[in-house]
Amino acid sequence: MISKRALWAFLSVGALSLAELTWWITFQMRQSTELSNQRLHYLQAQLELANHHIQGLGHDGQTHSIEETLKDFPELEQDPSGQLSIRAEALTDLQTLHHKRLRMFLSEGLAFLAAVLLGLFLIFQTLKREVHLRAQQANFLSAVTHELKSPLASIRLLTETLELRTLSEDKQKHYLQSIHQDVERLEQLISNILNVAQGEAGKTLMKPSVMELNQALEQIFAALQRELSPRQLRLEVALCPEPLQVLGDAEALTTVLRNVLDNALKYGGAQKPILATLKATDDLACLEIRDQG
Repeated sequence: MISKRALWAFLSVGALSLAELTWWITFQMRQSTELSNQRLHYLQAQLELANHHIQGLGHDGQTHSIEETLKDFPELEQDPSGQLSIRAEALTDLQTLHHKRLRMFLSEGLAFLAAVLLGLFLIFQTLKREVHLRAQQANFLSAVTHELKSPLASIRLLTETLELRTLSEDKQKHYLQSIHQDVERLEQLISNILNVAQGEAGKTLMKPSVMELNQALEQIFAALQRELSPRQLRLEVALCPEPLQVLGDAEALTTVLRNVLDNALKYGGAQKPILATLKATDDLACLEIRDQG
C-alpha cells in the first residue's frame, strides 16, 4: 500500500499540473479571441475612416471618390448598394486565422496533457514498484531472520545440553552431527544471501561446464539425502535411462535443488516422500520435483 502522505503528494502534483495546463489553454484561447477582436475593430475603424474621407470629414477636409478611397484602404470594397464595406476575404482570413490559432493551442494543450498524464502514470508506477520492493525487502528480512534463528537456537540448545549433561557416546555423536548439519545450513543460507546480492549487482559468477546430468544429480541427491534423513524427509529419485550431456554449474544446481527441497519440507510435511524425476524431452532435459503438500 502507498502511504497516505505519498498518495496525497502525488495527487497534489497531478492536480496542480492539470490546473496549470487548463489555465494555459484557457489563457491562450482568450488571447487568440482578443487578437481576433482587435483585428476586427481595426477593420471597422478603417471602414469608418474611409467613409469620413468620402464625406470630406478627413484631416484634409476634402471629399474623395470611392475609387480614390479604396486605393488607400485595400481591405475595403464597394458593395452592390454603393456603400463601403469590409472585404469578405478579409473577414474570412480573420476567421480562418482565429480557428487556426485555436486548433494550434488545443493540439499543444492536448500534447502537454498527454505528456503530463504519462509522467503521472510513470511516477505512480515507480511509487508502486518502490512499495512492492519495500514489502519484498521486509519479507526477505523476516524470512532470513527466521531461517537464521532456527539453526542458531538448535545449536545453542544442543551445546548447552552437551555442557550441562553427561551423555553417552552415541548421543554425543548424534548431537554433534546435528550441530554440524545446522552449521552447514547456516553456511548455505549465508551463501544464498551473498549470491542474491551478487546477482542484484550483476556480479554473479557462474562456472558452467559440460557434465553428465544423471551422474551429477545422483551425487547431489546423495549429499542432500544425508541432510534430509535426520529431518524425516524421504527423497525418491528416478533418473533418465539414457545419458544426458548438459552445460551447467553443479554448485548453482545444488543450491537450487536444496532450496526446492527446503520448500518441500516446509509445505509438503515430514515423513512424506519427495519425488524427483529426470527425463529427456526432445533436446531438453526436464527435472520434475513433486512433494505431497
